[in-house]
Amino acid sequence: MEQFPPEGFIETDSAVDGVLVYMPRPDEIEDDAVKIYRCARCNGNMRFDPAQNALQCTVCNNHETACDNCNSSMTYDTEHGQLICTACGNMQLVNFQPHTGSQMADRREFREEYLDQAAEGWGVEVKEIACQSCGATVTVEPNQLTTNCSCCGSSKIVMQKQKDDAQRPSYLVPFKITDEQSHTIAAEWLEKSWLVPKAAKQFASMGEFTQLYVPFWTFDARCDGDWKCEVGHERRVRRDGKTVTEIDWRPEWGSVADMYDDVQVNGTTHIKPKHMKAVGSFDLATLTEYEGRYLVGTQALAYDTPIHDAWQKARHTMRSDLLRQAKKQPSKSRVRNFEMDMRYGDEAWRYILVPLYIATYFYNNKPYQLVLNGQDGRIVGQRPADWRKIGFTALTPALIGLILLLVGYFAAISPLLTVGGILLAISAILGLVLAIQGKGMSNE
Repeated sequence: MEQFPPEGFIETDSAVDGVLVYMPRPDEIEDDAVKIYRCARCNGNMRFDPAQNALQCTVCNNHETACDNCNSSMTYDTEHGQLICTACGNMQLVNFQPHTGSQMADRREFREEYLDQAAEGWGVEVKEIACQSCGATVTVEPNQLTTNCSCCGSSKIVMQKQKDDAQRPSYLVPFKITDEQSHTIAAEWLEKSWLVPKAAKQFASMGEFTQLYVPFWTFDARCDGDWKCEVGHERRVRRDGKTVTEIDWRPEWGSVADMYDDVQVNGTTHIKPKHMKAVGSFDLATLTEYEGRYLVGTQALAYDTPIHDAWQKARHTMRSDLLRQAKKQPSKSRVRNFEMDMRYGDEAWRYILVPLYIATYFYNNKPYQLVLNGQDGRIVGQRPADWRKIGFTALTPALIGLILLLVGYFAAISPLLTVGGILLAISAILGLVLAIQGKGMSNE
């Protein structure tokens, strides 16, 4: 009987349940910086499991991995804290150990030669998709046949060649929140609002959350500022028999300095800035040196904010903070013509990836997005409002008030007229408040 599948073919995703589909095994890539991680038991694709801090097979859930040298099974060596091959003795690190703090992660000086020397590409075999709706560029696994955009949920995507000239991340913040925990957090968050329709709340348990690494830039700098201004000194004088206050403006000057460490700048414009602000910033004490294996089974969003544009945003943040400090130094609170000259030194930067869970769901054919911090579980997003609930809640006191008004009018009972009028007013105010709240939920 002939071998099946034939030699050189591997199983891939199938669009029809119960039908197995095989594809030619991808050609081996000679570049040592690019690696494909497959299960030693079933040859399935491996993905990083934050709960186990290891690679997990997406087919059989096996936590082993294959030897880079001979493809045999590997076992964990507790003495060395690494995996060791049972056949050739090759050792490789799989449990990724973060640096003891962000200070341990090397910075790069802000000089052109360091920018030119930065590694390029993702360092692992991936495909890139370009969304035709929002313009985002996202990585997906090589054998993934179909997907939607992680940022906007659109199916209008096209495959494109991986951009090898884009800088490679230096470090990343690993996922700590598991997929199961993300669903629990989302369910609790949706349950907090009684205005959310029941069908939308069910999404938290049935919907799919995408693990997405998002680009960030971090900057360090020493900032020095020399300031000058005019300070108002009050004095009381008698003029025309009255006591009046006059102000003498006197020049003052001084200097201020500060060191800024890890000023974080979002590297993408494809996730709403208010969502990123709500779930960031990130604790960089767990920064881990970037390896391509971290993208196995996850997606990564390419940066679209270049480093020089990000640096200008970081400079603005530093300048605003230093200016705030400088304005506290004059001897009096009454100040005019305040000026400050600022200098930057010892500039350094890093390109890092930070973890998010993103889900886009549809309610009444309208998309809603949830964004969850993959490090600490903070969540923000859009929620639909149940306008039937809002209408019923607002109209109930109006109906009661109308009945009281009619009874009071025909029975000539003035207190009922008063109460009925109050209920109508309450109904109008309540309806307006709930309408504003419902509209705000959709636009969060």
